Amino acid sequence: MEEKFTKKIGKALEDTVNMVAEATEKTIEEIKKMKKEIVVSVRLDRETMDKVNMLIESGLCKNKSEAVAYLTKQGVEYKRDLFEYLEGKLEELRKIKEDLKKYK
Repeated sequence: MEEKFTKKIGKALEDTVNMVAEATEKTIEEIKKMKKEIVVSVRLDRETMDKVNMLIESGLCKNKSEAVAYLTKQGVEYKRDLFEYLEGKLEELRKIKEDLKKYK
């Protein structure tokens, strides 16, 4: 009985390690594919900077710039619905502003 339990634990641990390895490989590939075109300066809180440093220390990112770019891209993708909503509303706003120019 104990041997069966140990095998199940071992299998679950192996599966978890494999999932982490696959996720890590996917993350590294995403980072490599990112286009880096615009330079910006940002201020980060301590918690966020700790996460940036974790990405660097783990080897997933080469430097702070790459880590911040990765985290920013992930945030944008996570909030895709918000940005799609904003895009539509901003287009409406641009049209209203253009119409208002008639009254200048």
